[in-house]
Order: sequence, then C-alpha cells, then structure tokens
Amino acid sequence: MDSTDLGNWAKFKICAKTGELGALALDLNFMGNDFRIEDTDGVHWHGDEVCFDLPGNSQKELVFWLMDKPSA
Repeated sequence: MDSTDLGNWAKFKICAKTGELGALALDLNFMGNDFRIEDTDGVHWHGDEVCFDLPGNSQKELVFWLMDKPSA
C-alpha cells in the first residue's frame, strides 16, 4: 500500500509463533470492512475472511490495514 493512501487506514500487526508440538490455524473476519494485507505469502482469503495456518516450530507476522470508517 502506498503511504499516500494511509489517511483513513489503521495499521495492525499480529505475531504468531508455534512450538515443537503445536500448530495454529488463524481466521480473521473483517465483517465487511475494507482491509489490505502487506505480505500475502501463506495467507488466503474468502471475501472478508483471512486465514493462515502455522505448522509446529514456525512463526508468522501478519500486518494488515483496516479502513477507519466514521461512526454513523
């Protein structure tokens, strides 16, 4: 995303790490809100839901931007 487009966008970062015996499946639902993801490697989405899986002994950082809409 170009830095000139960030006026109405809020930035979020999720860091996930699994141990030797663990695994993780993370699903985020943005409930119809506009969003952008910085690095889509290993990430897939369906509509407004973003998903990624982590096998054991791995880590992932997901940085996303969410449109900041004024309250009605």
